[in-house]
Amino acid sequence: MLSQGTRGEKMDKRERDRLVAQHRQARLDRIARRQKAANADAVFLVALGAVAMIGFIIIELWHAIFG
Repeated sequence: MLSQGTRGEKMDKRERDRLVAQHRQARLDRIARRQKAANADAVFLVALGAVAMIGFIIIELWHAIFG
């Protein structure tokens, strides 16, 4: 079966399926990039919280020991 291409030319089913697969893969790649960025942000925030907590504990110990 022939379907209409983007510029008016005829495309066979195989070529159309190939293009659909390329678009689907590009979409999945974009989603994966977004998820990686979100995971990196989460890791950064957790690390920042851990550093702040350690700093707070050190300051509290300093005050408890040295007044």
